[in-house]
Amino acid sequence: MLAFQDTGFVMDISTVWLGASLLICLAELALPGQVAIGIGLSGLLVTLLLWFGILDTWPVAALASLVGSIPIILMARAFFSWMMPGDTAVHSTDEDGALEGRRVKVVETIEPGGEGRVAFGDSTWPAITLKERLVAGLSARLLVRAGLVWVVKPIPPDDLPGSPADDQPDPGPRS
Repeated sequence: MLAFQDTGFVMDISTVWLGASLLICLAELALPGQVAIGIGLSGLLVTLLLWFGILDTWPVAALASLVGSIPIILMARAFFSWMMPGDTAVHSTDEDGALEGRRVKVVETIEPGGEGRVAFGDSTWPAITLKERLVAGLSARLLVRAGLVWVVKPIPPDDLPGSPADDQPDPGPRS
C-alpha cells in the first residue's frame, strides 16, 4: 500500500500499475510505433495479476511487465504490418543489363586480345574485343562487362549513326 501522510489517501500497487499502464497506452497516440501500446497492454495484464493476488511486489510486477511486453510488441508489429502493409517496389539492380547493347565511341584503338577504351556516359571504360580491331573514333556496341572491362563488338555498316537502330540495344543473340 502506498499512503500519503495527512491526506487520508491510500493507494495499492494495482491502482498505481493500472494508472501507469493507461498513461503508457495513451502515449502511443502521441508517439505511434506499436511499442508503447505493447508495454501498456503488458502493464494492464500485470494489473490483473496484481488484483488477483498472483503478483504482490513492485519488483516482480516490473519484471513480469517487462517480460510480457516483448511478445506483445512482436505480435502487435506483426498484426499491424499485416493490416497496413507498406509500399514496396521491386526494381532490377542489374545495371549492366540496361547498358548491354548500347552504342559507344571507341576512344583508344582496341586490338584483338588487347585492351583499349570506350566512352559512354560521363567517363571512359577499358574495353576488349574478341576478333576485330576497333580504331579510335569508330562506334561499337557493349556486349558484356567482366569486372571493369567491357567486351565490345563493331557496329555493322547498316547500323551506323542516323539509322533507325541508333542508340538502341542490339537485337542479335547474346554471347
